[in-house]
Amino acid sequence: MPEIYELRTVIENNSWHNQESTLDHTLKILTNYKIFLEKADSKISTYLNKKLDKLPVKDLILVSILLHDLGNKETIINYEDGSSLFPSHERVSVVKSKKILDKLDLSWPDKRYIINIIKIIPIYIQ
Repeated sequence: MPEIYELRTVIENNSWHNQESTLDHTLKILTNYKIFLEKADSKISTYLNKKLDKLPVKDLILVSILLHDLGNKETIINYEDGSSLFPSHERVSVVKSKKILDKLDLSWPDKRYIINIIKIIPIYIQ
């Protein structure tokens, strides 16, 4: 997916990221997610392994992480002090993600789950 590879040139610099490309940030989150899955207790693992429709919840979350910051390239604001922000990048990410998801063999419930996660992730990060 070229949309994801393009994120290597988008540099984030704010209280959460120190001169880190969005692609590196996404890969770091995916690595942390893998570690979380390995350490998850049986109750969490049972939930994450249940299929929503075609895919288990853990895979839907993985796809959501991968697509969440797609809107960073279009929404970046670089300030004179060197910091950057990505206001409403989730909305742009949703639009771009829908185009990508339409190319994949996913059910509507699975796609909707992914899109909803992309929309809400910032609530938990900020």
